[in-house]
Formats: sequence, C-alpha cells, structure tokens
Amino acid sequence: MCELSKCNKKLNFKKSLICSEIDGNPNQSNNELVGQSMSKPTALFDVHKNLNKRCELQRKCGARYTEYEHDVAAYLLLTSGKSAYTFNKANMSLPSVKSVHRHISRHTYDTREGVLMINTLVKYLKVNHFPKAVALSEDGTSLSPNPEYSARTDSVRGLVAPFDDKGMPVLDFFKASSAAKMVYDLKNYTVGEYLYVVMATPMAVGASPVCILYMCSDNKFTHLQVKQRWHYVESELRKAGVKVVSHASDGDSRLLRAMKERTRLPHPRANLLYGQYFVGNLDDDVVCIQDTIHLVNKLRHSLLNPKKKMVVGNLKIRN
Repeated sequence: MCELSKCNKKLNFKKSLICSEIDGNPNQSNNELVGQSMSKPTALFDVHKNLNKRCELQRKCGARYTEYEHDVAAYLLLTSGKSAYTFNKANMSLPSVKSVHRHISRHTYDTREGVLMINTLVKYLKVNHFPKAVALSEDGTSLSPNPEYSARTDSVRGLVAPFDDKGMPVLDFFKASSAAKMVYDLKNYTVGEYLYVVMATPMAVGASPVCILYMCSDNKFTHLQVKQRWHYVESELRKAGVKVVSHASDGDSRLLRAMKERTRLPHPRANLLYGQYFVGNLDDDVVCIQDTIHLVNKLRHSLLNPKKKMVVGNLKIRN
C-alpha cells in the first residue's frame, strides 16, 4: 500500500527514460553533474554506463546523483520492487533505497487510503493540457496481508474498514488512539488481502491513467455499494469540472450487475440509432463497459463450447 501511494509521482518516468540523457561528460565531478538538465535521446543502458564510470573511483558514501538519476532509480524501485533493486544496487552504482524514497516523497502528492484524490487528477490534467474528461476503471490486486502502524496517519493500515452510505471506506476508522484500541481492531476486523484501485484515464491519445482512489479490501462488497461509490465519485469530479465518460472493469459479477442495472438491460425498446439488437439505455451520459480482454475471452469460450448457444436478437450463432 505504501508503494501505491507513490504511484502518482509528478514526473513521467517512461518518457524521460527514452527522451533524455545526462548532458555532460562522464568524467565530470559529482558536484558539476548535480542539477544538469537532460537534452539528448539515449538508451537506459547509457545512463547506467555513464553513472558507473563516474562513480567507480568515488567513495561509497561520497557518491552524488542527479535528479534524473534519482528518477531512473525510482522507476526501477517502483517497477521491480525492493528485493530486485537491492540486487541491482549490489552490482552497479545506484542510490540507496532510503535516498530513493526521500526523492519520491519530494515529488509525490499527498495520498491517503480511502480518500478520493481529485486535486491530484486536476493538477495532472492541467499540467499536461488534457481535456477534463476521464474514463474510470477499477480492479483489485492481491497483496501481502500484513497490518502495520503508519506514523504519517497515526493509524493501523492493512485492515478492512466498513463502508459508509457513499460506498466509501470510513476514514480514520483504525486510529491508534490507544494500545487497547489497536489490539481490539486487529482482533475484530478483517486483514485485507486485496488492494482495490480506481484509475482515471484522460480522454487524450497516449495519456497515462492516474490513481484517484485505493483502499484495502477483503473482496466482500455488494453491487449496491458499487453504485453508491460511482454516484459519489461522479458527483465529486463534477464539482471539480471533470466529466466521467465511462466505467470499466473486469468480469466481476457485482460490477457487471451494477452496470446492467444502470443501463437497464435489457431495455424494453430497441435503440433505433444502433439497430434492433441494441437494447441498452443511452439516456445516461456515462457508458458502462467491460474491458476488451475479458470480453473477447468470454466470446471465445462461448464460441468454442458446443454446449452453449449464442443468441443475438432472434438469431442463433452456431458453432
């Protein structure tokens, strides 16, 4: 969870790794290199090669790294994990893990579990001149079930908080107000095994998604809570001038049921604009879709299964 809170880093690592390089001589001193800008295209290998050449004669505790080199190190740490990064550091010149964490913290917007991070999204759209229209997608990913104390929020994290009437987790529910309360929470509330994430993708070519909400989950929620959360997220984004274009997810039955009820499938009257077989309701501005990978897999399984029949309108698709 602490790694996810760093995912909204302002700098775009992927673009900078390909489009920039250190504009200087590898034999320059560390002090001369600090703060230099990157201007010429290069490969990631060249960055490490120049870094190792410059640091090979330096004392271990005396090495200095540029902002760009810290960016590269942060990208490696976030994408590969602490174990792989430690292995790489033992075989090449890289900043320490603590140094990289400090660098990430300096360039990271404040994030909290269960808080809708609208300001982060608005800043991202403004800086990159993207339109204020986003597609929302959500999914859960497994995590190590290890509750821990967070000094930043003075609370226990890693436990699953109950939902409020907006479909959002109750904030500050596990405040560490006393040792007795911490013991009570650990004994009586579920340890999260999943990290549930909501991403917002701007409606622009090549735009990367931004995390606007994350929360610890035990994968126990209802389709009604999904609908409540959608309504709350849309209303809050609307207040910030951001329009939600669509909701997307995988094949989770609760999310699909929420989508089905929102689009009122099957609608009693066909939409003449899309033909007699289109029975979805388009009165709502927000479109609900299942991601294409799961959709195509389901279509493939249905086509290859001799026991299933696909029906479109009054026609049957034979195997």
